[in-house]
Amino acid sequence: MEIEQIKVGSDNFSYLIFSPHHKKAALVDPGTDASHALHQLTANHLNLEYIILTHHHSDHCAETRRVSSLHPSAKIVASEHDGKKLPVKPDRIVSDGSRLMLGDITLDFLLTPGHTPGGICIIVDNNALLTGDTLFIGD
Repeated sequence: MEIEQIKVGSDNFSYLIFSPHHKKAALVDPGTDASHALHQLTANHLNLEYIILTHHHSDHCAETRRVSSLHPSAKIVASEHDGKKLPVKPDRIVSDGSRLMLGDITLDFLLTPGHTPGGICIIVDNNALLTGDTLFIGD
């Protein structure tokens, strides 16, 4: 399992989760510039399975439509509440306790309302926690 943290804008991050063995990937929060993530997908010959949005704010989801158009088989994943406010309709709705498989990587979801009512966090293979804006550095 690999997780690449990608700085997007002045204080936001996207995450590319992938299995080098299975060549499957998920992009978390494409943000306002998904260029680096898109380059990494191509350079590593990865198949984008999921575009996961931790919440509906545009600094986390603005590039969703572009990424989806370049990878039309990728499923857009969000919570039910925040999914209603996204610029695109989610293909998969997750809630507290939901699980998705990405090749041999387990993605578990936690509903973490606060920053937005439908914010989610992702536990990746019980080794990493991706929090979107549930937690802020320095706060």
